[in-house]
Formats: sequence, C-alpha cells, structure tokens
Amino acid sequence: MQMGSGSGDMVFGGGWDAANPKTQVTITVTLTEEQAMALAQLAKRCTDVTFANQAASTREARVMFEAVDGPLRDSLNAAGFDPR
Repeated sequence: MQMGSGSGDMVFGGGWDAANPKTQVTITVTLTEEQAMALAQLAKRCTDVTFANQAASTREARVMFEAVDGPLRDSLNAAGFDPR
C-alpha cells in the first residue's frame, strides 16, 4: 500500500491506496475453531450497507464487500466454517 495524493479516484480513506489494485495477495491466518466460526458469522451478517456505513467512499465499500463476500467466505467455507 502507498500513500496517495488525495485524488478523487482513491479507494481507501486516509490517503492510502493499493499500489497495484489488481495484484492478488495470499494472506494466511491462524484462528481457533471458535474464532473461525465467529468470523464466518460476521462475514455472513455483513451486508453492502454495513460496509457503506464504515467506508470512506462508495468505492471503498464495494471493494471491502467484494473481499468479504467472496474470497473470505469461500475460504472459511472450504475450511468447514459455513454458517449458512
């Protein structure tokens, strides 16, 4: 991530933006089963409105929602934590 110049096309608040927004990264996290189920529950309950209320911009809210609703929920499901 890098500090932005404050231009209107920034995604993240505080002047931060991804240097290469389409570059994929892998994040490894170690959780207890309880934490994994709690995270799955949180991901299930978060909606686009949840992110819109927390984000600095509409675009930031969309990117946040896409990260949680897709890859995060898919990874939790693959690990056996799908609270649907």
